[in-house]
Amino acid sequence: VSLAVKHVANTAVKGNGPRVALTGTPIENNLGELHSILAFAMPGLLGPLPEFRSQFSKLLEQQDDSEDLQELRTAAKERLQFILKPFVLRRTKDQVADDLPKKLEIVHKVQ
Repeated sequence: VSLAVKHVANTAVKGNGPRVALTGTPIENNLGELHSILAFAMPGLLGPLPEFRSQFSKLLEQQDDSEDLQELRTAAKERLQFILKPFVLRRTKDQVADDLPKKLEIVHKVQ
């Protein structure tokens, strides 16, 4: 059992009760939104915002593609995925709504 699962169980036992956050795509928007949602649902899971920014956001959201940063970025991404895996359900449209029509794209060229 991971520390994150134990934290959620301890929070529920202390009378704070479990919380659920239903949302669209916080990871695709930015990691600050992810931190905000999880700070509500599981306080303390990702640590204080300044620490989270230095350990994850700044590294994963910057545009620098240097080889030195790639290794650090990969390690940070894997660490964050490990923390989130028990709590994040990621499904595609095909898995939840097979009755929806295919995506329609209309391109208007502007000159």
